[in-house]
Amino acid sequence: MIPKIPYIVAGDLAYGGKLHNLLAGSIFGGKTVLQGYCLVNCNNVKLLSRNNCIGSIDAELYYIEPDIITLIDKYFSGLATVKRTVTIEHDDVVINAEVHEALDYCETVRDTGNWIRLLLVLPPLLPPPTSPLSTYLAELFNYKPCNNKTAYCKAIGATSEAIVADIYINKIVLREWLKANNLALIEGIAYFKIHGMREIVLLVHVPVKPF
Repeated sequence: MIPKIPYIVAGDLAYGGKLHNLLAGSIFGGKTVLQGYCLVNCNNVKLLSRNNCIGSIDAELYYIEPDIITLIDKYFSGLATVKRTVTIEHDDVVINAEVHEALDYCETVRDTGNWIRLLLVLPPLLPPPTSPLSTYLAELFNYKPCNNKTAYCKAIGATSEAIVADIYINKIVLREWLKANNLALIEGIAYFKIHGMREIVLLVHVPVKPF
């Protein structure tokens, strides 16, 4: 099996963006945050950049085939971009992922998106806040269902099978769902097997009771 490449996107390559079709056939690995990055508009294409960027930005992790990277390389060949490796730390797990960055000092774009895509771990007895795009059966680390099975509790060293929902949701709706169920979201790690042979890291968000 050809190893899949971790790849980070935002802007037009992210879900709902006009270039997201370039990632067809990839596996969504969850939401992450990139420090020191922002979105810029270069020749009407919104890309990640580190030029004069302060703060952080939400980004999406995908696992893609090498030929998709080649396709994206060709698409961006007319733009001043570079492919770099970035390091993501998520719940003490480190992932080295590829990213295409704009090199030119283009117009900075404010990230005002009201929608977010993430991998939500579903408590056994709590319905999801929206219909999932898909679901995975995954192995969740360091959490287990709480006694009432409507939230997860921290359990260092524990593993449990969990349903992970790939959701695309309005941020306000997500906040209202969390508030109505007295929950908070914590970053976590789960593992997903491809064809029962190979595991990939999923960057999940775990609903827990506030401390």
